[in-house]
Amino acid sequence: MTGDHVRLTGQLFIEPVNFKDLITVSPPDHSPIHLKNGEA
Repeated sequence: MTGDHVRLTGQLFIEPVNFKDLITVSPPDHSPIHLKNGEA
């Protein structure tokens, strides 16, 4: 049972790390969108 608990904690730790990656990719993606809006 202790093993399952450790596994759950591992997944929770990986989730926040992935979220940071998504936030880092968001700014670059927003730049082109802003440029397109400006041209329109």
